Amino acid sequence: SSVRGIFAAHGSFEKDEILISIPHDLVYDSVPRPVKKNANKVWRDTDEDHGDCGTTYEIHDAMQTGNTPYGRYLAHQPRRYVPGYWASEVSRNLLGTILGDHLAPRFSLKDRAQRDWIRYCDGATNDELEIHAAMLVTARADGRRMVPYYDMINHRNGYWYNAQHDGSVEDHFSLSTNRRVEKGEQFYLPYNTCTICGSRNDFWGTIEMFRDYGFVEPYPQRYVFESVRLKFALDEKKSIQQYNKPKNNADDNEYDGLVVKWYAPLSQEGLDFLKTELGRLQKVGKTKEELKWNVDGEENILESEWNASWMLHQAMVVAFRTALEQTPAVSGDVWKMEEDEWYKDRSGVEPPNRFY
Repeated sequence: SSVRGIFAAHGSFEKDEILISIPHDLVYDSVPRPVKKNANKVWRDTDEDHGDCGTTYEIHDAMQTGNTPYGRYLAHQPRRYVPGYWASEVSRNLLGTILGDHLAPRFSLKDRAQRDWIRYCDGATNDELEIHAAMLVTARADGRRMVPYYDMINHRNGYWYNAQHDGSVEDHFSLSTNRRVEKGEQFYLPYNTCTICGSRNDFWGTIEMFRDYGFVEPYPQRYVFESVRLKFALDEKKSIQQYNKPKNNADDNEYDGLVVKWYAPLSQEGLDFLKTELGRLQKVGKTKEELKWNVDGEENILESEWNASWMLHQAMVVAFRTALEQTPAVSGDVWKMEEDEWYKDRSGVEPPNRFY
């Protein structure tokens, strides 16, 4: 294992082999259990509508007391790296400038600590450790559950996706491999196209991932814009080559660059949207130095928040430019599809929405 992820360090794993199996007694889900040293604790707001509040209180107490290894581990994780939990409103304003009015209508530039914690969970305060707990539940929970070890597995889609939820082990939270994993490979479980991800399978893309988890996902990336029924992904050719593993000694240069997959027929509205937003993003990029944002200054942008914002900007520029270089024939077909059908993956591949 590593602080940066979980690896098959000592040997290979076959397909469908159990990777981890965590007893439910060790899962932090607002249920008091002796093994977590909190058997007599009752948290607030543990009803059906506010179960994640109870989980937040539970891991807060675990971090505060330091009674368990998992609590001590969480207490030492980075603070406020999810955009909605950034300490500076100036940082969120910069992000808003980059995103503009149309790229992410579902994107929250508001203070999520206030919206999702202070105003949502009874008894919540602005205590920094409480805010840290709320952010961790946002960024690392599996639904309402915080699971030791599981939250150390990094996100990635495509060929890299090799671990998935497994319900075959009774009274345990388990993951198994979905393909053979060679010695030295890192284990990845996508946070948006997993086997229990629900609507995220179809709608959560690179921008939504940044919103909820605070990082720009590595390739493959996916972009979904409902207003113009536009959905596409892009991946590195060298990653796609892994799917087929050709026997011949192909020139490595053959696998340089990026390739686009269109999930929905491209319309004229979608094409115009890409052109307009790419132009706007390029103009914003030219003003980067002129903006004169003060990095690490009092009440200004932290360097980490500055860098994260511009990393998302660069990812979108590359994605839109590449998409425009590989456009299919334009048609009105996507507007003939039902509202709840146009965005669905029709490849027939399981899990859905994997890049092939």
